[in-house]
Amino acid sequence: YDTDIRVQRREAFEDGVEQKAIDGILEVHKESEKSEDILAEYTEDINQDELYKAELEYYLQSYETAIIDYTKCLEINPDNCVALSNLSALLINVKMYDQALKLLNRALLLQPCNVNVYHSLFLFSLQYLRT
Repeated sequence: YDTDIRVQRREAFEDGVEQKAIDGILEVHKESEKSEDILAEYTEDINQDELYKAELEYYLQSYETAIIDYTKCLEINPDNCVALSNLSALLINVKMYDQALKLLNRALLLQPCNVNVYHSLFLFSLQYLRT
C-alpha cells in the first residue's frame, strides 16, 4: 500500500513538472509572438519614415535622393505598393524604363486595382512611345 502511494505521488509530481514545462514553453511562445509583433511594428515605422523621406525628396525635386530613399523603403518592405509605384514614376522620368516596368509589374501583381500603379503605367507608355 505504501509503495502504491509513493508511485502515485511520484506520477503526480512528474505530471506537475511536465505541465509546468508545457506552461513555460507556452509562455515563451507568447512572449516570442509579442516580440514579433513589436518588431513588425518597428519595421513598419522605419518603412513609413523612409517612405515619407522619399516623398519629401520627390516633391523637392531631389530625384536621385528620392530614388535612393524609395529603394531603401523597398529593402525593408518589398511589397510596398506606394514605393513601387512612386519609384517607377521616378525611374520613368530618368529614362530607366526597364527597371520601371519591372517595378510596375510587381505592383500590379500585388494590387491589381491600385489606380496609382495604372497612372505610372500610363506615364511609362507615354514616355516610352516618345523614344
